[in-house]
Amino acid sequence: MDNSDQIESSLRLKLTEYVDQPHIHSQTAEAFYIWQDNPDSIIVYNEEDDIDDKLFARFLDWFIFDFKTFDNNSRVIDLYVKDSVDNISIEELHVLKEWKNSSRSYFEIKDIKPGEFCILSDIFSGEETVVHDAIVSSNLNLTDIICARPVRTQDKNFFFSLVSIYPLVFKPLIVEYFKINFNAYKIENGEQESQLNFLKDFGYLIGNHIDDVIKHPRYLTPEGEDFVIAKSEYSLTKRSKIIEIISKNKNFSLLNNTSDDLIIFRLNNLDGNEADIHIEIEGNKMIVNCNSLNTLASAKFYLETLLKGFLKHKKDSSKNFNELSVKNESKSVKLPKGVRSRKQFNSELDQYYSKWIDTPLKQLDGLTPRKALLNPDSRKKLESVLIELELLYEDAKKAGEPYYEVNKLREELQKTMI
Repeated sequence: MDNSDQIESSLRLKLTEYVDQPHIHSQTAEAFYIWQDNPDSIIVYNEEDDIDDKLFARFLDWFIFDFKTFDNNSRVIDLYVKDSVDNISIEELHVLKEWKNSSRSYFEIKDIKPGEFCILSDIFSGEETVVHDAIVSSNLNLTDIICARPVRTQDKNFFFSLVSIYPLVFKPLIVEYFKINFNAYKIENGEQESQLNFLKDFGYLIGNHIDDVIKHPRYLTPEGEDFVIAKSEYSLTKRSKIIEIISKNKNFSLLNNTSDDLIIFRLNNLDGNEADIHIEIEGNKMIVNCNSLNTLASAKFYLETLLKGFLKHKKDSSKNFNELSVKNESKSVKLPKGVRSRKQFNSELDQYYSKWIDTPLKQLDGLTPRKALLNPDSRKKLESVLIELELLYEDAKKAGEPYYEVNKLREELQKTMI
């Protein structure tokens, strides 16, 4: 293990252990709800009482680098640097300054050397990054889109935590969602705002959006068609001739040609309209990938006419979002004790509301909930607050998520009246 690997591994462990410090750990429960954003789009846990390890790793990545703490509006990684400045080396301090400016983004795979590295292209900015990761690079394909956080450690880039993998046809959905929300972000905060700031503040919503799209059975393309993963497979009689014809056709662009066996083209124009159709040629097989059945039919007609005599149709297939299973492959990461079970989640909430009941609230004109109960006018406002809490946690309960029994608050408040 070289020096950069050692520093990366050491800092990863120190950061995850720092999250378990009481003044940081106490904020994870509420932060988790913010990160999930919408109870209707929350991923269902695999176990009744456990938050899925992969889900928690995604949350932890966001919590360390992007979440702003409630008490001082600082990111956790900034607080770690401040609290640990006397206990970290100059080398580690330089690395942490690089890490602070990282974001979790979405990338196309430009090249892979399995077991060593992969070359990524950010689908929003086009910036390329070489990431050294033996495990992840062995599990990627050139037709993947990944969501990841590359972090630079001296002369190398590593993945921090989970790498989520999606089909390439998800790219238009991701880019469209990014453009709409980044533009709204700049309107609200000023045109000078950067992509980095947006991704750190609201990038997690992109993942929620994709999860929501997968959860629901119907999604429309910009043309108003049902969005599906549609494929057509062909066997080739003259591979070299097909590659020659496609390469000379102005409607196609070369996406990847990083191996002798696999070549990927994009069909950019179909029937005079802009298109985003991917053609994979591997060995003597060709696969056409589209995002709707109508587009696939048009693409097949075009390709079979263009390449007449050089290919043979084998089969078509399609999957809607109910049938999709998004892969989430990553190298293992040592997680802190953290919020890992519903029981512990409930314990965190119990601790929070035991303090909340004696905390002055703006909604109660500066009174605590316990004191508001003793005043007839404030009691009505307190009831509105409690009803709002009940509705919030009822939504969480319906979504199968950890929730808080507000009746426990009511029982505690009743003790005040005795």
